[in-house]
Amino acid sequence: MRVALTHLRVAPVGGIERFLAASASHLATQGHEVTVLCREREGPAPAGCELRRLGGIAFSSGGRVRVFDRALQKHLQPSTYDVVLGLGKTQVQDVLRLGGGLHRVFLERTQQPGQPLRRLDRVSLEIEEQAFRHPRLRRVIVNSEMVGREVQRHFDFPASRIAVIHNGVDAQRYDRDAHTLAACALRQSLGIAADAVVFLFLGSGFHRKGLAETLEAFARLPPVTRLLLVGADHDLPRYREQARRLNIDARVCFLGERADTPVCYAAADVFVLPTRYDPFANATLEALASGLPVITSDRNGGAEVLTPGRDGAVVALEHGSEGLAQAMSEWSDPQRIAVARPLARATALRHPLRAKLEAVEALLKVVQSEKAGT
Repeated sequence: MRVALTHLRVAPVGGIERFLAASASHLATQGHEVTVLCREREGPAPAGCELRRLGGIAFSSGGRVRVFDRALQKHLQPSTYDVVLGLGKTQVQDVLRLGGGLHRVFLERTQQPGQPLRRLDRVSLEIEEQAFRHPRLRRVIVNSEMVGREVQRHFDFPASRIAVIHNGVDAQRYDRDAHTLAACALRQSLGIAADAVVFLFLGSGFHRKGLAETLEAFARLPPVTRLLLVGADHDLPRYREQARRLNIDARVCFLGERADTPVCYAAADVFVLPTRYDPFANATLEALASGLPVITSDRNGGAEVLTPGRDGAVVALEHGSEGLAQAMSEWSDPQRIAVARPLARATALRHPLRAKLEAVEALLKVVQSEKAGT
């Protein structure tokens, strides 16, 4: 099968970028002829794949998206590929995977009141609309039932042509026992007592991920608790000031961006992510694989893999920080955490990355057969 995977950027970081690399490499190892079409490249091409860069000069983020989309349309006429898998912000593909969800829903959930649309947003909305109208589109892959419902609601797209394939995780990478020494060293370097209950918030883009609500809720917990914050945001000083104003700055550790995220998970006891919108936050499964019960919002598609009360909690954002504080308080019990640890990892083990990649491959083969009329 000759397969093309399309995305604006090839890079070692980013949820969609990592899925691109993993799926391209998997397809190549299964004997398929894989071409990755992108505009920007950071680092090597996925193993066993050809990489082709498309697009011309652009001077803005919206312009880069527009230029790549137009160049891709030209490249695909005529198409030499059996199946084209688009990973977002392109009009033409046989299969569209919405790893980032619908852009219109993202804006509904995250835009500040009165905030004007950027050119990038306008371009993304236009391309999204055209993608669902394009006659070439045969299937849509979503990583949560939540996004599947959004697609049906906004575009009246047939449910029979929507495939729900949850995200997967490399559980070996997030094996807590493999990082015990480094995790203990991190806690000691931060002055965290061995018996302290440590919450972890991990993610960049603090407004969308719900850091303000996390700090508000954490302020209601007993002094013995600690909060680790991993990630970056241009508005970081505001959150530091919030912690100071809440008188919890001595209990909150701002660690910035870190490459050793498995160690950060292993140094914590509970993961918290009250996101405003995440189609399926990868951190959900990473935390579970690390043995952490997960407290997240009902706007994280990853909540679908949880069994509340057993391996975490799902809170409604409409309840503000009060519902989050209650959930965090309930999960501050060391004995309860100890019971949940193997249950959390067992949940993650039911979602291996390889199985998800195989599901995508199987769907591409179905589309190939449909196109060939067999």
